[in-house]
Amino acid sequence: MVDETEAAYTLFLQNPDPEAFTYLPGQYLTLRLTINGKEYRRAFSLSSAPGLDELLAITLKRVPGGVVSNYLRDYLRPGDTLEVMRPMGHFTIDPSPDKSRHYLLMGAGSGISPLMSMIRAVLHHEPLSVVSLWYGNRNQADIIFRDQLTELQKQYPSRLFLYHTLSQPEPDWKGFRGRLDGERVYDLICD
Repeated sequence: MVDETEAAYTLFLQNPDPEAFTYLPGQYLTLRLTINGKEYRRAFSLSSAPGLDELLAITLKRVPGGVVSNYLRDYLRPGDTLEVMRPMGHFTIDPSPDKSRHYLLMGAGSGISPLMSMIRAVLHHEPLSVVSLWYGNRNQADIIFRDQLTELQKQYPSRLFLYHTLSQPEPDWKGFRGRLDGERVYDLICD
């Protein structure tokens, strides 16, 4: 487990069968667990990238009253076993080395999880493509994967373009301000 921000963390899971347990960037895992005698099922997007990461990774955010996300952070220990359903979901991409595309991704907060899987997969498996990411957060401390995204941008300066926008930035913030609301998205698409 790795803390990404004060509230967000990434949980790494051993892949039980890499041959049968395959996934596409953007898919999610559903965890089933019993807490205080009650069964819970929760879906969490994979932030790991197929073909790049040996371990499966899901990135979660602690929320007030969040039974499963808080329980996993507080009580799960290395070596513990979780019941995990096969990857699911249609919010996916299937990178192809012969394609040349421009991906425009937008997300906020922990919505970066499936996008991180997609970004890394495209940059690695689709060398002719470009990715632009608009990522909204409250402030700089809340930017999940901030260091990883910065490193990816340095590694792929002509293929990864990052645009952070903060709704409650610190006074010294030089980037975009505000939320990724309908008006902002419309302006981005039309520019």
